[in-house]
Amino acid sequence: MKIHEVIRLRNVYGGETTLNDLVNLIQGNKIYRCPKCGGSGTTIKRVNCAQYWECCDDYKEIKVTCDLCNGEGYTEKIYKPRMVQDGWKCE
Repeated sequence: MKIHEVIRLRNVYGGETTLNDLVNLIQGNKIYRCPKCGGSGTTIKRVNCAQYWECCDDYKEIKVTCDLCNGEGYTEKIYKPRMVQDGWKCE
């Protein structure tokens, strides 16, 4: 984090706000960690970038925004995995 970012945070939230207060304010009621991305907000997808006429594979890893938590890393509800075909179950 850069100095100007810290100064901007202090100006927006006030100098008396602690980090715990700031996390509680931003996180709100999203208290459950996303099981798909592990709380990072992104998942890694392997994409074959080779052309169709090339005989070798050229895989690259691309970061994709998690669609379960919309890139925030935390959700309001508990999600547990079901069968691979069925996706995620919300409790």
